[in-house]
Amino acid sequence: LRDTNDAELAVPLTEIEEQSSLTTSIMPTGQTDNLTRAELIDLVRFLSELGKVGSYAPSQVRLARRWQVLDYPGTSPLMAPTNASDDLRRLGMENFGGRGKMIWNPTYSVVSGDLPLESLPALQQFSPDAPALSAARCELKVTTGGPLRLRLNSADGLRMWVNDKSTKVAAETSLDLSPGLHTLTFEINRRTRIQHGLRLALLDVPGSPVQAQFVTGK
Repeated sequence: LRDTNDAELAVPLTEIEEQSSLTTSIMPTGQTDNLTRAELIDLVRFLSELGKVGSYAPSQVRLARRWQVLDYPGTSPLMAPTNASDDLRRLGMENFGGRGKMIWNPTYSVVSGDLPLESLPALQQFSPDAPALSAARCELKVTTGGPLRLRLNSADGLRMWVNDKSTKVAAETSLDLSPGLHTLTFEINRRTRIQHGLRLALLDVPGSPVQAQFVTGK
């Protein structure tokens, strides 16, 4: 067996009190019925490589894995009306996200911890020369307050807010947060951020008493 620290644990057969054999897969019945042969092969390969050294190896880094992305109801998944992005620029992200006509939809990062940009809705601004924008946010639960650090895979094309406060964004950002639930919101400039998805890690500060973790459930 392999535990949460990625260490192997050997269990002698003489200590196993009971064994049973599953006659069916633990996957829900009919889950793969609509997959093509190529899709099924991809799924089996992914499951067989999950947890092994390589692209699907488990990471010990605390990563933001549950995100919410800004969308606009009644539109195509990749484009929102121009007035949505106009409101975004006029009001600012700190006031824009709470507006009733906008919807934050849940999404998740891939195994590596990256949130792929191609999967995010793009808000096209009125001017054809203005870049398309996306917005994503995650939640950080702080149990014991204090200084902590956030590390991005890249700060290119990003603006950041901590709760409703605009915060200077860098590849590594230091924050001092009080106990409670904090929202980290990112505006993504799709013109200048091309080669990177969004990957956010939580780092400890030596000597800091802070205890914090990204929210992973609803």
